[in-house]
Amino acid sequence: MERLLVAAALALALFFLATALVAIANFAWRQPMFDQFRVYENFINLPFPSSLWQLDNGHRPILPALIRVADIHLFGSRQLLQIIFGSGCALATALTIALCAWRDPAAPAATRAGGVLAAVVAVFWLANARELMHSHEMVQAYASTLSVTLAALCTWRAQGGAARRWMLLATLACVAATFSFGSGIASFVAVLLTGLLLRLPRSVLLLPAAALAACLALYVFMLPGDGSVREVLAFRPLDSLLTSARWLASPWVNGWLGVGHDPLHAWVGEYMQQSRPGRVLAQSADLANALPGADWRTTTSACIGLLGLAALAWAVIARLRWSQPTRLEVIALCLGLFTAASAGIIGLSRLNYLQLHPDQLFADRYLVWPCLFWLSLVLLALARLHRLARGRIGAVAAVVVLALPLLVTHRMYAGWAASVYRKTEQLAAAARSGVVDLSLYPVAADADAATVGRTLALLRERRLAMFGGGWQAVGETWSGSLDAAAPLQAQLLQQAPVADAASARPALHFSGVLAAATPRPAGTRLLVLDAASRVHGYAQISFIAPHKSSLRLDLPAKRGFDGYIAGYDANQAYRLVAADFGSGRAWPVLEIPAAAAAPAIPAAPSPLATTPLPQIPAAPPKL
Repeated sequence: MERLLVAAALALALFFLATALVAIANFAWRQPMFDQFRVYENFINLPFPSSLWQLDNGHRPILPALIRVADIHLFGSRQLLQIIFGSGCALATALTIALCAWRDPAAPAATRAGGVLAAVVAVFWLANARELMHSHEMVQAYASTLSVTLAALCTWRAQGGAARRWMLLATLACVAATFSFGSGIASFVAVLLTGLLLRLPRSVLLLPAAALAACLALYVFMLPGDGSVREVLAFRPLDSLLTSARWLASPWVNGWLGVGHDPLHAWVGEYMQQSRPGRVLAQSADLANALPGADWRTTTSACIGLLGLAALAWAVIARLRWSQPTRLEVIALCLGLFTAASAGIIGLSRLNYLQLHPDQLFADRYLVWPCLFWLSLVLLALARLHRLARGRIGAVAAVVVLALPLLVTHRMYAGWAASVYRKTEQLAAAARSGVVDLSLYPVAADADAATVGRTLALLRERRLAMFGGGWQAVGETWSGSLDAAAPLQAQLLQQAPVADAASARPALHFSGVLAAATPRPAGTRLLVLDAASRVHGYAQISFIAPHKSSLRLDLPAKRGFDGYIAGYDANQAYRLVAADFGSGRAWPVLEIPAAAAAPAIPAAPSPLATTPLPQIPAAPPKL
């Protein structure tokens, strides 16, 4: 039985890890998205280095800003540097914890395998898809988690020789966490408390204590926007405790309680009805939510979070009786203290906002840290139970049983990531075509339409992100040749008129798929020409193929595309071509038939109608 459990745990861990990494490779967003539109104005307009330490939604992500500025100035804001760095930090976080679990000499194989599974699931469960797919957010989130993990590891090493050196390294890791994401300041609290529990000399702990005081002074009183940091603080202890507890329960909500008939998101309920495992999971959530007094938004989530905090408090008290804690126990305890302190920061600094928007307690962009909290409790439980043969088998079996239902939401959020990836490429195609399709824009909480318009104008002017590479402005005549000797095959899937909010002129959105047998020549762009070879729009490769699963173990070439035609005229013929701007050659791909008339532009003027879109210069400027 123990060998079967070890094999099952390791196989499940490998599946979660492999499918998540493949999803990142396939669907990590290659275009700016969400609040990236808001912060790009600072990165582009402000001089270096003042662009680094501007306040960002209450955070000071100085170290991630270095990666973002490098991506803009060295790589044309193609997002790949951020994706590689952020996913590397996520992988390093999971592997560091998993290796500490697997190489624990005092633990049996079942306990070690359970620790590996818990570490991988906590980081790479695709309910965290917003953080794992969004290049902007993955850098700050996983730079923070990696820094905290390394700080915990250094704190454990400080028990031996060279305590001051290891505590200096732990302090530097805490500084990196602090200036990667706002909750990173809680890493100092975790290191100090863990050091006290390990009975490290007080003189050694003076270093992180002094660094904590210095970082707080910089964060709250000295760097730009310090007044905004102080203004969001709310001192209502009971409300803060309940808010923090509900926030910690968000993995239970996203993975189980929030998928029933009253779901966290409407589309989640629809997805759950499409498969038998989904229906079973939704029905079990409904049974739990039907208990007297149960309400996952308030009562149930608060109870779950408070139970978790009580379990952590018990582990801290029990630590006072430990003689020689293992490395894994110390790391787990430090992670638990860090996430509990982070919950306290959330309850203090986001209380008013979360009371106005209670569903944001369970938002996917916050899920990374509550997942680490429950990971710490699982690791502590495994460490305490491994001395009992029956207890360890039951504990590892419980980890496997808890991980299996998460496969349902793991698959669901892979589909969500693929869907948003397509939307980002569709927005890029519209922007390259000079079309403003407001249905693609992020919600105002991330960036309002006017901000998106200004940022797109900046990106267009500097030929960054979707405006990089070969280009001819809409309305110009294609300057190269049109070679009909090597035609490409494609199928048009759908087309629909849209309202262009910037120009108040009709536009057309179309989508299709390239035939698998006729791959697109490397380095080509899909653009739309009229009968006179004038450029009328662009298309972007945006999805794999229709009706294909998003949870995959391969990296298929994407064949689906979305495009826009600006100033659409149903009486005019258009064709999609693959153009190589370097050689000046193009190949026909698809004839686009006439569509119905475009919808009328709303009477109220769009805020983007006054946002000028400057022409692309003949050559990209030097940055």
